[in-house]
Amino acid sequence: MSSPKSAPPLKVELRPSRWLASLILFAHGGALAVLVPLALPIWALAPLVGLITGSLVYTLKTHAMLRGPLTIRRVVWDSDNDWSLHAASGEQLAVRLLPGSYVHPLLVILNFELEAPPQRGARRRSIVLAKDSADATTLRQLRARLNFFRPQK
Repeated sequence: MSSPKSAPPLKVELRPSRWLASLILFAHGGALAVLVPLALPIWALAPLVGLITGSLVYTLKTHAMLRGPLTIRRVVWDSDNDWSLHAASGEQLAVRLLPGSYVHPLLVILNFELEAPPQRGARRRSIVLAKDSADATTLRQLRARLNFFRPQK
């Protein structure tokens, strides 16, 4: 594989991940556990618990369970080194991979910037892929291509 043009398009079909859900629950549970020994009054503690719980629900729904119309269900990396994200609503987003992406055998975090700024909403999107978020062969191919063709800073 000497260049991205010699590789066929890579299509990653995302699926709900129990491994990622357990990781998210563990991290948010740890954040809630840290609040226990703090000597804060209930009026100061309640908003913190609310924020952590809200983050838990949003992160589980968006990244682990893949529910909601804005959730990304497919990632496509074509031979021209162009990326596109396909949302559950049917919307297709043209994006550019950012250098801050993370690649590990158990977890891949892809950070993207939208090429066409939206009317409202975020200009950046992140996709979290755990070891069970897609087909094992496809994830292995994605990790290999990312190691060879990672964007420069």
